[in-house]
Amino acid sequence: MLLLKYLLIAIGAILLLGAACILVYDLYQLTKPRREEDPRPRPLRWRPALKAGLLALPPILLGLSIIVIPSGVAGVRVSQISGARPGTLYPGVHSLLPLVERVELYNTRDMVYSAMMSDDAKKKAEGLKSQSKEGLSVGLSVAVRYRLDPSRLYAIHMSLPEAIGDEVVAPVVTSTFRDLTTNYGVRELFTTKREEARLAASGRLQKHLAGDGI
Repeated sequence: MLLLKYLLIAIGAILLLGAACILVYDLYQLTKPRREEDPRPRPLRWRPALKAGLLALPPILLGLSIIVIPSGVAGVRVSQISGARPGTLYPGVHSLLPLVERVELYNTRDMVYSAMMSDDAKKKAEGLKSQSKEGLSVGLSVAVRYRLDPSRLYAIHMSLPEAIGDEVVAPVVTSTFRDLTTNYGVRELFTTKREEARLAASGRLQKHLAGDGI
C-alpha cells in the first residue's frame, strides 16, 4: 500500500508539473520578440493547464488519504476540525480525510527508563539518589521497563505530555524509590532485602502508572 500511496502522489505531482510547464513555456514565448510574419502574440494555454491541474487532484488526495502504520506503533486520529477522535489505529492500512485529518503516532514497544550509577570516577554518577532508614544517602542504579497500553492511546493523547518517559515515568520512578528506601537499612537494600525492595517498587510503579495507561 505504501507503493500505491507514493505512486498516486507521484502521478498527481507529474500532472501538476506538466500544467506548470505549459504556462511557463507560454509565458516564455510571450517574452520573445515576435517575427514580422507572425505579429500576433500566442495566447496562454490556460485550459489545458487547468485540466491537467484538476486531473492531478484526485490521485494526490487519494494518496494523502492512505496511512500505513508500521508494527510496534499505534496511532490516534486527529481532526483539524473536531480534535482527537476516540479509538486506536493499530498497525496496518487506514484511510484518512485528506488535508483534514492526521495521525499522531505512539511507540507501543517496550521502552526502558534508566538511572544508572557509573563506576568511572571521571564520569558523573547519574543514578537515583535516595535515603535509607538510617537517614544515610544511597545511590541506586534503576532500570524500569514500561510500555503504553495501545487500547488507551486516546486517553494518553488527551491527558499526558508528549515526553512521557521524562515527564511521567521518571518522576513516578524517582518518588517511588525515594519513598520505598526509607523503609530499609543500607545493608538490607543491597543484600538481604534487595529482591523484596525490587518487587515492592515494581508493584507500586504498576499501581501508579497503570492509571495513565502505562
